[in-house]
Amino acid sequence: MKIQNSYNLNFGAKFVQKTAISKLENGNTSEEAASIVELLSNDKNDIKSFEKTVKGWQKGDEFGLCIFDDLEDIRDKKMSKDVYKVYALTTQSDNFEKLDSSKILGASTLKLVNEKENHIRFLQVSPKCYFENKQRGYKSIGKAFIDFFKSQSKNKSLLVQAYFSAANFYEKMGFEIIDVNNLIYSWSKLIKK
Repeated sequence: MKIQNSYNLNFGAKFVQKTAISKLENGNTSEEAASIVELLSNDKNDIKSFEKTVKGWQKGDEFGLCIFDDLEDIRDKKMSKDVYKVYALTTQSDNFEKLDSSKILGASTLKLVNEKENHIRFLQVSPKCYFENKQRGYKSIGKAFIDFFKSQSKNKSLLVQAYFSAANFYEKMGFEIIDVNNLIYSWSKLIKK
């Protein structure tokens, strides 16, 4: 039995939680398990895997490069790892120390502002999973992220500045517009007395 030295260990992406997305196949929809992982800025594999993912997304990818820049800025200590968290949704179910870039279906940066609010900085779904794509293989990726962020924002408001094309999505997810000119939406868990 070969024992590795501790300085050679690679811990990779940090598993956060299981989620479910919809898989589309031959006109049928079925539920498929997926994982939300936190990409670690100090892990070379995470950075390489996500860079490969973003390059593979190419056209239609408005925010993938911004999320990748966030990951590098956290690594370079330009952004605090305690405030900014980069997440990916993957169909990979284990072995996250070797994150498979081909299985990443979306990514997002969440900013933990203070004890009262979190901000969705960027949210990008793989262009192959866009609603307009007639051959998309998966759906409900954005919803899985929003459900996760809501669970992380108990007793907090969750804010996002939406693009016009995403405004209906955020409204469908229970967000309310609070700034029409800048398309800023807010969600907060209603506490009933």
